Amino acid sequence: MENISSEEKEFLKRVYCKVNYLEYEKMQQELIKENEKELRKRKIKECITLGLLFIVVTSFSVFSDFDFGVIMGSVVLMLLVTSYYEFSLNV
Repeated sequence: MENISSEEKEFLKRVYCKVNYLEYEKMQQELIKENEKELRKRKIKECITLGLLFIVVTSFSVFSDFDFGVIMGSVVLMLLVTSYYEFSLNV
């Protein structure tokens, strides 16, 4: 190794830096893909939760003979849950 010229050392340094950079880029791409998968899972959970909540709210409204207080409480509950999910996904 002692008989390597300075040009060869510079070349090896550049190759080493390039390899490190490419490994870093690959790692970043993998993290981006993982984050996208997690975001999709969260959005699916949000849709399922909102759908179930809508079913519950609708059934409460129907079974309470469309009582104004129950309907307003259900609407407020839906608004709170949707605003929570919007805030949590946008943060």
